[in-house]
Amino acid sequence: MEVEELNGSAQTEPSSAELPSTLEASSSSSDNRESSPETTSTLDEAVRHVSSIQEVQLSPDGTTIFTTSYSRTFSAYVIDADILSTREPRPLTPYASFSSLDPIWAFAAHPSFSLEDPSTTLVLVSRPNSYIKLHNALWDVSNKSNPGNAPSTTPTPIDISTPIANYRLVNHLREEVLAPSSLIFNNSGTHFLAGHKDTISVFDTTHTYEPVLTIRTSPQAHNALRLNGAAGYKGVVTSLAIEPTSGMLAAGTRARAVGLHDAEGSGEQITHLVLPTSTSSGQLRWGDPRAEGPRPGAGVTQLKWSPCGKYLYIAERMSDHLFIYDVRNFSYCLGYCVGRQAFSNQKMGFDVWGRGEGGLEVWAGGTDGRMRIWENAHFQEGEVRPVEVLETGMGSLAGTLVHRTGSIAIAASGHQEIGVGERREMVGCGGVRPRFKERGCLSIFGSGAAEETEGEP
Repeated sequence: MEVEELNGSAQTEPSSAELPSTLEASSSSSDNRESSPETTSTLDEAVRHVSSIQEVQLSPDGTTIFTTSYSRTFSAYVIDADILSTREPRPLTPYASFSSLDPIWAFAAHPSFSLEDPSTTLVLVSRPNSYIKLHNALWDVSNKSNPGNAPSTTPTPIDISTPIANYRLVNHLREEVLAPSSLIFNNSGTHFLAGHKDTISVFDTTHTYEPVLTIRTSPQAHNALRLNGAAGYKGVVTSLAIEPTSGMLAAGTRARAVGLHDAEGSGEQITHLVLPTSTSSGQLRWGDPRAEGPRPGAGVTQLKWSPCGKYLYIAERMSDHLFIYDVRNFSYCLGYCVGRQAFSNQKMGFDVWGRGEGGLEVWAGGTDGRMRIWENAHFQEGEVRPVEVLETGMGSLAGTLVHRTGSIAIAASGHQEIGVGERREMVGCGGVRPRFKERGCLSIFGSGAAEETEGEP
């Protein structure tokens, strides 16, 4: 896939191709704020500043972009149907949003999400010290005079803070409300899974009081329990992914472990592994077992199945690698994509796009604001380098997505920095007050002869 510049000249592998220089990242600053320099973007007056984006997802039907930000705001952006009809960049503003007093740890959209059916535009949200909440991502359900959920006439962004349901996840021994670090619906949307410490809880969407099934990923400390014939794997479950055809569930933890479960998590644990490190490179399939392997990361942040369902892609914090595993032989790492430039504790999302005829592209962003593309990495063993590097002109990329049609690519940036502020003298004390800046941007780029657009408020 190529991403074309406004002047029509697209660059390809393996040098650094630049996206339009007229597109600049919008920015925002929080407490102890410092104004960002004026940009030269043609969208300066149309694009407002935005907080640092922490996570970005695309709805299952490919029509809506969801983001969470440092300002504890969840936003939904509906992609214009005519987005590819013009070559001029346009501002991108949220259609609906809500703000939270607590950070948003995880969210997941309903698998049947469709703009044409308000009953399906649902999203689960996890926050600390709160029940798991189900929101309508596009409609204000608090409008009592609108029982039919007709489209609202309220100016955007629409307030979607009123939840439809609250699902209780409680440790009854400690009387503690648990907040999952990962959420996902099953393929039919009748149940959802919530990952937390050493546990995956399964909820029926019609039963809000408690989980209908609790899966212990790790043996209890006080006994020698073994899970379905296999020793468990430990850690906070930070990522969940369900393969659409087979229903196989992959779960990744902060302790660098990945487990596979049958029947969307309700079946047996099939197997599990710990990701390879430089000291245990014998787990790697290629070369001399004594050879140096990839640098170990700081825990799984994202799992992604290939469209064919045969390969599992794994990303970690503080890691420059994306691991690739063939589930037909899960004992060995097939290969890994290098050069991601993701040595950061920030969660940096990636995407896998199927080009047809078995071809796959992996898209991932780095702390340098560049998107990188790996082609058919699953056909290779060992180290795989990107074939194309695209300059976005944005900050550190918190997420990179590709539309299933391949017509557009989405990049979300989030950057925070602490600098030296002004010196303040007070009676009996004084000193330099630190200055904190954080900024973010959401951009949509066209591929091939398509169009680039950008912005977030």
